[in-house]
Amino acid sequence: MLIEEEVKKAKKGNTKVSFIPEKTLRIGLDQSKENKDSVREVRQIVKKILASRNIDALAIEVNLRGGEKGGPTEEQRQEIEKLHKIEEDIMKELKRNQLSEIRPQIRPYDKTVHMEIPNTETQVKEIKETVIRVLKQKGLGNYTLKAHIYDPELRKKDSQWADVVSDIGNGLMARKEFHVTGIGYSVHPEPTTRVIIRTSLPSFDPDARRLGNKIEHDVDKFLKSKKMDKEPYIIIVKSKDKKKIN
Repeated sequence: MLIEEEVKKAKKGNTKVSFIPEKTLRIGLDQSKENKDSVREVRQIVKKILASRNIDALAIEVNLRGGEKGGPTEEQRQEIEKLHKIEEDIMKELKRNQLSEIRPQIRPYDKTVHMEIPNTETQVKEIKETVIRVLKQKGLGNYTLKAHIYDPELRKKDSQWADVVSDIGNGLMARKEFHVTGIGYSVHPEPTTRVIIRTSLPSFDPDARRLGNKIEHDVDKFLKSKKMDKEPYIIIVKSKDKKKIN
């Protein structure tokens, strides 16, 4: 990322830049005496970069990373290791029985074991029986197995849209002219994906329709550049009072 590169050039060490939904650009600097004295300088570097790209809706937050205290206690660490070992034992037993090696997730706080099984799996019953048997052998017979059956192709599609929509949201929310407050999407029901963009303009604002159409045009252009038009999608731009304005 350009901002990370520019801050490193200013000899501020390793830098982590992230965008958070509250329209904030967060910059993390390594803990050092030099960096403690350079927070203002880093903020000015970032402001200059954003201004050069007409990005004017982001707050800039510069923090020093590292040195945090806390973490699990020794007792908690041992319990985590014990549960991880049981997860490994379940995997080994699945393999020994020539079943798909699907890793379980043991959650002690609600005494459940979660597994995600693709809908292409033909031995779901055998997998469940094996997991329950090992749990009983390890003293976790009071845990409940929760198996979620998912569609691998739909999950792949969802992941692709998640990345693209995140990029769209970052771009729109970084500029005041778009008045964008949030963005979401849904790949259900198939086959049409819905991209929903929320704005802070009321529907009766004289500029609402023009803005809605411009956002739709820019988003559609971006989606096509990312080859997302191989499957159908619709773009819905909503006003502050939740009415469609495009």
